[in-house]
Amino acid sequence: MTEKQATESWPWHWAPFEDEYWVGPFDSRELAIEAGKQEREDSGFYVAQAINAPIKLSDWIGADDLIERADESIFDSDRVSSEFDDIVFTATKAQQQDLAARVKRACDEWQEAHGLSFHASTFAEMTPPERITASERSA
Repeated sequence: MTEKQATESWPWHWAPFEDEYWVGPFDSRELAIEAGKQEREDSGFYVAQAINAPIKLSDWIGADDLIERADESIFDSDRVSSEFDDIVFTATKAQQQDLAARVKRACDEWQEAHGLSFHASTFAEMTPPERITASERSA
């Protein structure tokens, strides 16, 4: 599959020249251009195809982060003494990998069970923007 074929199903968006926000999605390039024309009466704009795939919580959680956070938290409690206790939570590389796999699986199951779909305001991927000038708009 070529890169062009891979992006053909991505929705279209438009954005003013001077701003970074994008408006969309639209089902076609023509619909994005028409919307841009209506909104940007006196100036041009960009159009591009882009996707904003849902974000998986599990992609942003790691075992090393969990263990480090647990170490910090326990030393903030009165359960251990920072004077006499060493690192409390230690694990081998294999154990950390096992923990990471289990936590990721649990996060994915939790997210799916609750139908949660997290999205950022920025695109995951985008085609190079195409400039639509005022002269092209009237054509």
